[in-house]
Amino acid sequence: MTELARVFDPDELDDDDGPRGRLAVDVPAPWLAEGATVEIVVPAVLACARCEGGGCDGCARSGGLRLTGDAAARTLQLTLPRGASDAVRLQLRLARPLGDDAGLDQLLIEPRSAGAPSPFCRRIEGAAPAGVIATRTYVIGAAVVGLLAIVAALLGAR
Repeated sequence: MTELARVFDPDELDDDDGPRGRLAVDVPAPWLAEGATVEIVVPAVLACARCEGGGCDGCARSGGLRLTGDAAARTLQLTLPRGASDAVRLQLRLARPLGDDAGLDQLLIEPRSAGAPSPFCRRIEGAAPAGVIATRTYVIGAAVVGLLAIVAALLGAR
């Protein structure tokens, strides 16, 4: 799977037959409404999102996935979509969220409104609210625009 396909092509993600885990995360309703940034320590064992625990090729017929690395290696940050509510089932799909060697090609995170956050989830105070574009996004956007300009120039030169 190419980097751009991982970002832009949901069909490419659907066709990927590697390990895919599912994680339900409880977050307080205000966090969802505000689009808070959270830190999640992904549990070392996840349910397989392909077979829902029944066993498939993606999980070696075990129904679950065992991740490599300690808690620090399994920690990720994400910004929740602003304005999400209980009325809409939300699912965030992350490609290789813990790096290439973690044993997880995709992670489906399902944020759910609850009175208290899951024990493996905490809010990052002082993080930029949802809708504020981070520097990394600018860099990725500039790289994509640059790549498209090069391709357009090469096609125009023919």
